[in-house]
Amino acid sequence: MLACAMITTMEIFYVNSQHFDTKGLTKREIELELGRLVVDYAAEKHYGLKDREVVIENKKPRFKCVSRCDSGGGAEPSTISITQSPQLHFSISHSKNIILAAFDTHPVGVDVEFLKERDFAAILKYLKAEGVKADMESFYTFWTAYEAKIKLQEEAKSVLTLKPLPDFILSIASARVVENAQIQELNRRILGCLKKQ
Repeated sequence: MLACAMITTMEIFYVNSQHFDTKGLTKREIELELGRLVVDYAAEKHYGLKDREVVIENKKPRFKCVSRCDSGGGAEPSTISITQSPQLHFSISHSKNIILAAFDTHPVGVDVEFLKERDFAAILKYLKAEGVKADMESFYTFWTAYEAKIKLQEEAKSVLTLKPLPDFILSIASARVVENAQIQELNRRILGCLKKQ
């Protein structure tokens, strides 16, 4: 089951791997295949992209070009280089049984983490993360934001941290400013979609 939550131009699509037959696959194979499924499905069905070839540039996946599907007017679909048009950016993350991709018209980075016990104090000390409490929620709020900013690969103008389920924290780093009302709407929609699963 694929679900989506959206705020303005930013959207998150995700799947729960428990809804798929994954027998015989390693955890890494499941993450890779379902990550590709989420990106490909959203790009084709939601954004209408015809050419969904993904390339790696600076260690980050991106669409090679953006092809818009025929709108029904009889004209040939147009292929637009993403260097010459508004770009569709995406970022993928996975943890435990959740695989998700964030899409935006601006660069985006996303990280989701299943909450589990670790030696939070030791990790924070190693990362020189002063001022972060060594409890589970504070650590994962810091960690997911840290990972999302790395995936963004540029200065974050907004970092959204959400706790859509009791056992998961999700952070999105964006190259655009996202208003507080938009953050609350995204959190409400993600929570609603995840509870349905």
